[in-house]
Amino acid sequence: EAQAAGLPVVAGRTGGVPAVVGDGGFLVEPDAASALAHATARLLDDGALRRRMGAAAAARVRAEHHITTAVHALDQCFRRICPVKPT
Repeated sequence: EAQAAGLPVVAGRTGGVPAVVGDGGFLVEPDAASALAHATARLLDDGALRRRMGAAAAARVRAEHHITTAVHALDQCFRRICPVKPT
């Protein structure tokens, strides 16, 4: 949700999170409080970096996670699984 709103994120490098965050934020190791604090401070202290990462986050969500993109991907999947036969 933050990325869709054009905000950069600081998130844990775990599971599928890195694939979602991309250039739209910082990834830190889970349970690394000092890394989390450092990444958050960088974003708070650097407005230009915050804007660049926020723009990248919003662009990534529009390109890869927008409802239209999801509908198209599901449509293609269903067409491969159950092709429409001409009548």
